[in-house]
Amino acid sequence: MERARGMKRGVGRALAVLLPLALGAAVLVWAAREQAPLALREPEEAATAVRVQQIEPIDFVPAVSAFGTVEPLSVWRAVAEVAGTVEAFDPELRPGRLVDRGRPIIRLDETDHRLAEARFLAEIDAIEARLEELELRDRNFEAILEIERRARDLAAAEYERRRVLLERDAVSEAALDSAEEALLQRRTRVQELENERRLVPAQRRLQEAERAAARARLAEARRNIERTRITMPFDGRIAEVLIEQGQFVGVGEVMLVAEDLRRIEVSAPLRLDEARVLLADRLPAPLAELGVDDFDRLPALVGLAAELELEIGGLDFSWPATIRRFTFALDPATRTIGIVVGVEEPWAQAVPGQRPPLVSGMFVEVVLRGPPIEDALLVPRAALERTDDGWRVNVVDGDDRLERRHVEVAYQVGELAVIATGLEPGERVVVSDLPVAIEGMLLEPRAADELPLTPSSGGDR
Repeated sequence: MERARGMKRGVGRALAVLLPLALGAAVLVWAAREQAPLALREPEEAATAVRVQQIEPIDFVPAVSAFGTVEPLSVWRAVAEVAGTVEAFDPELRPGRLVDRGRPIIRLDETDHRLAEARFLAEIDAIEARLEELELRDRNFEAILEIERRARDLAAAEYERRRVLLERDAVSEAALDSAEEALLQRRTRVQELENERRLVPAQRRLQEAERAAARARLAEARRNIERTRITMPFDGRIAEVLIEQGQFVGVGEVMLVAEDLRRIEVSAPLRLDEARVLLADRLPAPLAELGVDDFDRLPALVGLAAELELEIGGLDFSWPATIRRFTFALDPATRTIGIVVGVEEPWAQAVPGQRPPLVSGMFVEVVLRGPPIEDALLVPRAALERTDDGWRVNVVDGDDRLERRHVEVAYQVGELAVIATGLEPGERVVVSDLPVAIEGMLLEPRAADELPLTPSSGGDR
């Protein structure tokens, strides 16, 4: 009985499992017979969204920027040309003070130089007196010589008379000898006087030379008196004061340092590629054919312009500048050359509350602009890809598919590149990153922002 009951329970469990499976299989067979065959569908191609820039020719002004520190064109050091004690000095004359041209700023004690002036004046008076004495002696010599010459002539006549009488035996030979002796004495006296008179011009020249030397020493003494008074040579700013009232200063000691306010300069480093952008294809002749003077005029010859810019507290200020020169000395560490620009009368351009003055030590931006390039084709520098054989850009063709195009880059300016060949006006260049770039892939182009023509990248502002 128990065994029969077990068999019945086993059969029941098997039916409970197999019956649903059989019903499911029957339903699937029926559905398969009733349903129409499925049609095969090809997968749709997904488009990759990209940002594109439509390239159009524009008149482009290449511009590069560099940074430098404002320096005065000239720095004046008040060096003591004479020794002395500081007798007068404005205690308010401290670093940062502005001083007008011609204003007296320092006076040294001039007592010693005044004494030297008096001594040389007395020396000149003594020499003048000796010259007057020589003049009188010369006149006296003339008068005495006239008398002695007449006496000599009389002695010669007496000698001749006695010689004739001796021939007639009217006088003795002793009388003739006496007359001859008297004649020789007169001749000797005349000769001595003439010799002494010949010395007068030499003595006069000696006294005149001594007078000239004394006058030079007098002029030096008076010049030293002027050197005790120091005046400001230009409109300037006091940079450093090194003396105090009553201090003794020696010859050559620096008393004060001032900076010229009329002109300032800024020397900024310029990369070689940036210099090439500004100078390439614009030189009037090859560098080897340019003269030395042409190098100083090079910025004007190629049409460069400069401007200084400064940001203070969110406000931008600018000053027109003049390109003075290129240094043409390559810095081996930074591989840059220097360019020097200047601004005339920077303090005169200052407007309280609107524009600050350019003062020494300011760190400013130097913006250099070249002549315009007509109908330039520009692409963002980030859109360029470097390859083994040059540069390449991604272009969206008329079917919105990717074309990888080789281009020739004329030069790069900041964040922009000027394309020489390889692109045509109106073409669309991909300016966004492509994770995977496959020639012919479908793209979904979206317009990007316009090219940023900033001073660092070039173009008009």
